[in-house]
Amino acid sequence: MAIHKVNTRYITKNNNIVRKNDVYIIEDNDVLNNLTLSKTTLRPQRYTSGHKHDGLDEVYHFISGDGIMRINDDYTIIEPGDIVLVPGGDFHQVINTSKTKELIFICVFQKYDREDLSATTYTDK
Repeated sequence: MAIHKVNTRYITKNNNIVRKNDVYIIEDNDVLNNLTLSKTTLRPQRYTSGHKHDGLDEVYHFISGDGIMRINDDYTIIEPGDIVLVPGGDFHQVINTSKTKELIFICVFQKYDREDLSATTYTDK
């Protein structure tokens, strides 16, 4: 197999921190025209806000740590390497079950304005 140096225009570390608090750090990379790649570092024993996006599918790829992915009323144990597909309109939430380790995951979704929350519904369902 031949390995070639990748054109560096396809490699980016251009992440913008969109949220940073005692729950998580969210970094978005929105270099592409139609997709956002978002990295979340979820602190130990914390969880993301439960929410859903009408008409917006998401792909989650878990990088490190252990936890639970909730989609609607289904709870699934996740671990590094797992990929979870979240259809638009489905309620979803990530829970870090570790007492000491951060849970890191990547989420890919169609680009949208994070300030415009009209398509996102937050709930304590």
